[in-house]
Amino acid sequence: MDKAIIGIASYDNRIESLQATVLSLINQCDEMHIYLNDYSHVPFYLNNPKIIVYQSEKERGNLGDVGKFYGLTKINKPCYYLTCDDDLTYANNYVSKIITKIDYYKKEQVITMHGRNFNSFPVKSYYHGKARSYACLQRNSIDMPVQVGGTGAMGFWSDLIKINIDFFQYINMSDIYLAKYCNSEKILITCIAHNQGIIIHNKIDMNDTIYAKYGSNDEIQTKLINSIKFQTMTNSNKVFYKLPNGSTGQASAYRFNALKRIIWAVEITEDEYNRINGILSKPTPKVEPAKIIAPKVIVINKEPIFQTEPQPTKNKEDIKIVAKKSGKK
Repeated sequence: MDKAIIGIASYDNRIESLQATVLSLINQCDEMHIYLNDYSHVPFYLNNPKIIVYQSEKERGNLGDVGKFYGLTKINKPCYYLTCDDDLTYANNYVSKIITKIDYYKKEQVITMHGRNFNSFPVKSYYHGKARSYACLQRNSIDMPVQVGGTGAMGFWSDLIKINIDFFQYINMSDIYLAKYCNSEKILITCIAHNQGIIIHNKIDMNDTIYAKYGSNDEIQTKLINSIKFQTMTNSNKVFYKLPNGSTGQASAYRFNALKRIIWAVEITEDEYNRINGILSKPTPKVEPAKIIAPKVIVINKEPIFQTEPQPTKNKEDIKIVAKKSGKK
């Protein structure tokens, strides 16, 4: 059976929080690789045959959050590799859920429970630019491709990510560098559906987090994210599908006069492309224009969903979201 290996990086001021993280994950994995940044000693609770400890002064020095990928460079057999954070506690089924999704997507995607999609580029601020976020601490109802995935709640098949520690030119920016790597290698990052509570935040000093340090000074992060030419975004009025032969097919979504926003491109077979193209070619459904904004088409698990969004009417009555899923009879 393929191993599940977890990589974590930690600072010495997180010694108690790290213990909670380790206890929540140790029975869910085969190995745990922990990179200790500036620890004066190895905590007693890391004395476990499953745990391999790297002390920064004996390895590559202070690697910050990049240390969670250090174990990936040390393994010699393909495995499920999960990166976790030292300020989070994970439910006892967390690892199995990540692995299930890795397999579901045929080991060809990076899986996360945290991520975001920026509304447009260039962004004015990495931390404060307009974006749609999917938080690991909150419920997410569907699997959603994201531009940037959170490496504190991430997993992938180890052969998929052939990344060197030197690829991370700056520490504490691993989310952006992983996004850059995946984009260059045309690897999709998917933020999966999950319930609130599968990950919870440990009690830590919130003034000593990466966000607290860089939230008001993110010039480097902003420059880095803007340097990435994301390949998975679509034209706002047309749908583009990547076909197996590498070519791009254009769906006749523009025939839906009301269709204004397509949020992501998905990889499908040519037969599925033709089927969806046929569905989109049908006349626009008759709807009451005052009650909807333009429908958007999302492909989930290779089935198209036509979804309309509520828009306030003159009497400000609530309007329920109407969704219709097409399927084979």
